[in-house]
Amino acid sequence: LPVEVTSYKEWIFPHLHKMKEIATEISQELAEFSSKVESVFRAQQDFLSFVSARKKIEAENISIYLKPTSDKIAEIEQFRNQNRNSECFNHFSAISESLPALGWVTLSSEVIEYVEDMRNC
Repeated sequence: LPVEVTSYKEWIFPHLHKMKEIATEISQELAEFSSKVESVFRAQQDFLSFVSARKKIEAENISIYLKPTSDKIAEIEQFRNQNRNSECFNHFSAISESLPALGWVTLSSEVIEYVEDMRNC
């Protein structure tokens, strides 16, 4: 893997692993949700691997390349909506509403501002 992808993996996945551990202690439902969240970050890692192996990505194809990530985010949103009566709904909402910040990969120079905007939503 390219250094950028390895760095991403080394940075994000220990946090996701810890989240899954804590979620499992709270409830099976939250553990299932955290596995879905991890799958989004794995899809993004795959995207980063794909992109880093190319010199240029055609702008018109970016949505095709991001479809696995988008599909995983949609799956999380669906899970959240199907579990509105859950005691964990606030957890589901907090996480699912932050996932659009993963759109930073589509930006060229405004990454910091985009992530800050998503954080402030």
